[in-house]
Amino acid sequence: MELTRAAAEVAQTAVERRDITIDFDASAQTYTLRFGSTEQEFGPADLTPESGDGLAAYQIDTASGRQFLSIYTVPFISASFATDLDYNQYVAQAYWQLDSTDNSSQFTRFFAFVFGDETDPAEMPTTGSAHWLVDIFGALAKPGEELLTISGTGDFEVDFKQGVYQFMSSVTETEFQTFGGTAGALYLQSSGKLQADGTFGGPLAYDGTATLDGSLSGRFFGPGAAELGATFEATDSNGTTLNGSFTGQRSTFASTSAGISNITLTDPLTEGRTFGEGVEGHISYRSDDPEDFADIGYISREGVVTYDGNGVISVSGNFYRVLAEEDRIADSSGKFDRYAYSDEEGEYELALYKLGDANPEIALTYASFYTQTAIEESPTPNATVLRREDRFVHWGLRTMPEIIRATSGTARYGGVVYGRANRADRAQFEVGGTSAFTIDFGAGSYDGQLVLTGTEVGQGGPVDLGTWTFGSEIRSGFIARANMSATVGGKPGYGQIFPTLYGPNAEEIGADFEATVENGLGDPMRLDIFGVTVGRRED
Repeated sequence: MELTRAAAEVAQTAVERRDITIDFDASAQTYTLRFGSTEQEFGPADLTPESGDGLAAYQIDTASGRQFLSIYTVPFISASFATDLDYNQYVAQAYWQLDSTDNSSQFTRFFAFVFGDETDPAEMPTTGSAHWLVDIFGALAKPGEELLTISGTGDFEVDFKQGVYQFMSSVTETEFQTFGGTAGALYLQSSGKLQADGTFGGPLAYDGTATLDGSLSGRFFGPGAAELGATFEATDSNGTTLNGSFTGQRSTFASTSAGISNITLTDPLTEGRTFGEGVEGHISYRSDDPEDFADIGYISREGVVTYDGNGVISVSGNFYRVLAEEDRIADSSGKFDRYAYSDEEGEYELALYKLGDANPEIALTYASFYTQTAIEESPTPNATVLRREDRFVHWGLRTMPEIIRATSGTARYGGVVYGRANRADRAQFEVGGTSAFTIDFGAGSYDGQLVLTGTEVGQGGPVDLGTWTFGSEIRSGFIARANMSATVGGKPGYGQIFPTLYGPNAEEIGADFEATVENGLGDPMRLDIFGVTVGRRED
């Protein structure tokens, strides 16, 4: 960018998308740019001394003012540490600035755009995942403040099978005239969908010295989508605007020391580690006294799942288990990978809900859950205590809160429920059912219901465990825990549910829940119900 006047502050600003056409005359080495009725040609005589390998910088004076054109084909930041990058072969990053002035002000139009050899739609991959390392540049204009530029590197990941992308960049803001700046936790993020013609787009969120929401639009360039380019824009309610662009190449380097991140669980790019959330319930009683009442309860739990392209490697939390093939046991439903093992303290079973097309119930790409059961018998001087713990934890690739914040519209999700219920008279139930969620991103709210059924262990008959309804808020992209209620066996029940969205564009959902029915199921005993639900977007 250039300033033809030393204007200290931005007075007014606006941003919009415009169609630009660009023609290149190879024999004359000239570029002709057009939008609307405006047209300008840039040629060799207009090149400035800043031009060189990978940068063509033009400056020209016209009757209406001064114009600048900068065309980059070199990765100007990422190439400094990613040794597998060279000059872009198929896409260029460009900026066209049109200035006019009066006695006191400068009026500037700043166009950020990309152009090049577009990928033939027939050559677009349809399976697998891939990563691009990108370079970002843009202009951040705040009314009443000095103009800022943003620059940095980022990571662009694509899941070709599902047709989605995710993008995250750490950037630096630099004051255009005084060269002061802000670095640190400044982020530009986007997630969206791929189209069959090689284009992509979705919501965009900027979090820096201002918080803005907007959109991103781009496409792939070169054979097999070797490179990409995109433009972005965002605004806030105070009149602050952001616009810019980036280009990228497929790369084995990431913009952060944490390395390349995964976009899918079914086709990961690298070994991954995710944190899950869930609930654990217990029932314990004197096994040598049939009349003894049980101690029951539940507590929130976290879990950590490590996985790679072959599946889950280990599961941990307040326990740790590396999966071993010799521990595998049969699963008649075909929905789980089950493992059983024992030690001197008790017997344990771990069940992992299968991902993708391997699961006959619901094919999940970005989320899943696991259950862990521990049965321990503890002899004491006066009695033998039997204790059973059941843990249900949902896990996966969570949707970035900034993307949730920048998303509009309504989404509906349907899913399945797995859980357990314990009653104080020692009765135990396997819990199943269905879930439904409606999320209004624009209003920042959600509601839904769990329709729960139970099968009493050792009895076999189905039991109605109620229809539980709930609703709460979404604050700054974070989904708040909701209270839920139902009537079970003629008695009121109360509990909580904590949903999490998964996938680049909130394609899937997971939630853990816990509830209590006092004097439930017509029996004068408390009933605890707990478990998880996972589901997919249905609209």
